[in-house]
Amino acid sequence: PFAGPGHWNDPDMLEVGNKSLTLVESRAHFAMWCMLAAPLIAGNNISTMNNEIRDILTASEIIAIDQDPLGAQGTRVRNENGLQVWQKPLQDGSIAVALLNVTDADANMHVTLEEIGLKKGVLSSVRDLWKKKDLASITEEFTSTVKAHGIVVVKIKGEKASASKLEFAESSLKINKGNYQSIHVNVYPATEAVSVSSSDPEILAPSFTGVNTYLLSALKVGDAVLRAQTEDGKLSASCDVHVLPSTIQAPWKFNDVRNCKASVNYEDGIYTIESYGLDIWGASDQFAFLNQQVDKDSYISSCIISQSNSHPWAKTGVMIRESSESNSAFVMLCVTPGNGISLQWREATGGSCNKEDFGEVELPVYLKLEKNSSTFNAYKSTDGSNWMLLDNLTMNKDFQKQYLIGVEVVSHTSHTINISKFSEIKIEPVVTK
Repeated sequence: PFAGPGHWNDPDMLEVGNKSLTLVESRAHFAMWCMLAAPLIAGNNISTMNNEIRDILTASEIIAIDQDPLGAQGTRVRNENGLQVWQKPLQDGSIAVALLNVTDADANMHVTLEEIGLKKGVLSSVRDLWKKKDLASITEEFTSTVKAHGIVVVKIKGEKASASKLEFAESSLKINKGNYQSIHVNVYPATEAVSVSSSDPEILAPSFTGVNTYLLSALKVGDAVLRAQTEDGKLSASCDVHVLPSTIQAPWKFNDVRNCKASVNYEDGIYTIESYGLDIWGASDQFAFLNQQVDKDSYISSCIISQSNSHPWAKTGVMIRESSESNSAFVMLCVTPGNGISLQWREATGGSCNKEDFGEVELPVYLKLEKNSSTFNAYKSTDGSNWMLLDNLTMNKDFQKQYLIGVEVVSHTSHTINISKFSEIKIEPVVTK
């Protein structure tokens, strides 16, 4: 929402002409950068490019979308299993529309005039911007066949329509204190500007996270009303929000390390943790950590029931950590969607990380991590009773006397959440034989 003249979002240089994309994909890539009003920085060798690549990089009517003086960034109107409709308002009152097919099969796609804020029943002109050709005018919708991984880009000009519908996706909802929850505002047309506010910001604080999507932060127990209103004030909607006490009780503590908008709930023996977060790696971490403080050598075991495939290196597992600081020393045994079980550790505060991987694993699986002075033992099990030692490692020094032990979740990306479920979490002192 902050892109505009003088401050543009930059999704990085173009990959057109670098041979990793087909011509169909290259056109889609280039057109979407233009729909996003992004800087167009060629990333290929222009001295050796062929005519087809040159024609993509110099497509004047596509570039005109990117360079339009209004400076509006395009937004996604609809996404149906990879068939995406995007719109970008232009200074002359027309709307640039991109039909993007990210699936592996050709598809028939459409956009209605009402979806992009134009009046149904009124003749609207259509121009194909890749072919530089005027198409038949429409009164209801534009349809086209779009190749797999391809795009069709048109400019539609008609009569602007007023918003006809505004509502929250839910009329009421419940959130536990300390948690976050997304809510979507349904507005028709989707291009209509909407503002959202809370009747009591001390109880509930909304923040914009995407097109007509808001993240609600539950700050304290109580009731609040979420209100939405169109820019012209003609339409409004409300949602009743009840902030309930946290389901996490002492001695448990939940740390949202470096503010990754994480949430945790406990119900019927299952802990559900939802987290974004860039990673637990390098010199500093961003993740969700449900933990207890202990002062004796201890072990933690848990059944990892499920994990979202937010990234091949999303991580869900058990952790022993010196502190909740983002650069703390730690040892972690985790499962990942694309890299199996991984034992990872950072020996010193702010130091680099190391890992050892153990191949693919099917969920549910039991993991166990045991601390005995500066030595850590990592186990897995299919039933929680019969444990197989994966490996052990010895750190250069022991943790401080009081340290943290618990379960962690990280999505390894800022735009897709990792929802993970745990059961049978046990934390017990190590019995020395």
